[in-house]
Amino acid sequence: MIILRKLDLKSLCRMSRVNKRFNNLAQDHQLYTSLDIDCSAINANKALDYLAPRCEYLRRLDFSPCMSNYVQDFEKFLVIRGSLLTHLRLSTPSILFCSSINNITIMKISRICKNLKELDLRYCDLVQDKGFSYLENLEFLEYLNLTNTNIETETLCKILRRNIQMRHLCLAGTTYRLDVNKVIMELRNSCPDLESIDLWKMDTLTSQSIDALADCKNLRKLICWRTDIVKDHGDSFFRLFSSCQYLERVSLGLVSNLSERDLRGLTLCKNLKELTLTIPLSVEISHEIFVNCPKLEMIGPD
Repeated sequence: MIILRKLDLKSLCRMSRVNKRFNNLAQDHQLYTSLDIDCSAINANKALDYLAPRCEYLRRLDFSPCMSNYVQDFEKFLVIRGSLLTHLRLSTPSILFCSSINNITIMKISRICKNLKELDLRYCDLVQDKGFSYLENLEFLEYLNLTNTNIETETLCKILRRNIQMRHLCLAGTTYRLDVNKVIMELRNSCPDLESIDLWKMDTLTSQSIDALADCKNLRKLICWRTDIVKDHGDSFFRLFSSCQYLERVSLGLVSNLSERDLRGLTLCKNLKELTLTIPLSVEISHEIFVNCPKLEMIGPD
């Protein structure tokens, strides 16, 4: 059993064909607490039918539904084995592969998977705001990835109010439907333990929202790639960097309106490991960053 626990799913299935003894061992429910199913590589219909009897203790499921005819099979599997799930990833490998997950799927997830801590829905572009509203039924979410989805501001704020333990939030590419400043304000009020936020290509950040992020003292990762900032943001970034002492990764690539004082604030991030910038640093500031950030491992444009 120690050996079998180290095998991937494909190897485990092959092992079950050796003899009856190995077949019995390979059906042990403890071996199927975490599954990674790629619909583009296997027949998901047969895979889910094969796995359902073995997944009594399933906690983690990574299911990449590239083909629409797999959704009903997934929903059926969810009814049977989804009640104990804590981690669920339904993202597609790329925006080029449109997910077939829809509003009905999200409704079933919210009703069945009450213990979810992690939910990845990136590129699930068939889910509309009404579908996302079902997630308000969940209350233990710590990680939520909404990259390139259609969620709207009020719906997301309601989800955050219910899930006060939220630590990781990815909003990359949701710029057309979200008021990112209202969302950040809600994060400050409802999710003070936030550790990472991805604001890639979002609308203009105000000084108030930057100040709100500064109140998230546990922030470790900040992605603001291609994000605009209001011109009169004052000392907001300086306050952010001085307040969030746990910051390890900061990405400010192609960010407009950053001043020299903003950049000097980076010298206060004693735990900084990765820094992404596309604007030039003066020799003086570069020197200060290297001296004051001893844990720095990477600095560059990407």
